[in-house]
Amino acid sequence: MYGSFSISGRPLGAEEIAMMRSLLREYCAQRRCDRQGDVAEEAARYLVALYQSGLSTEEELRRRLYEKRNWGGQLISVRPPRG
Repeated sequence: MYGSFSISGRPLGAEEIAMMRSLLREYCAQRRCDRQGDVAEEAARYLVALYQSGLSTEEELRRRLYEKRNWGGQLISVRPPRG
């Protein structure tokens, strides 16, 4: 899962990485996917890209992650946990 990432936007600090790990753990639990698998890697890349494009709050990142579309353009139907 820890392949290469293109770092060209805002740098990620320890707090941002911890937040993204938490979001990724939650997302993988909801999707019932392997946190070391392709779905998790794609989601992690997407989170980093979102952050580097200017989204920075946990809620913004969570909303966009759960609205993520697959490669075919179809909306992935996973609902964020209520809380």
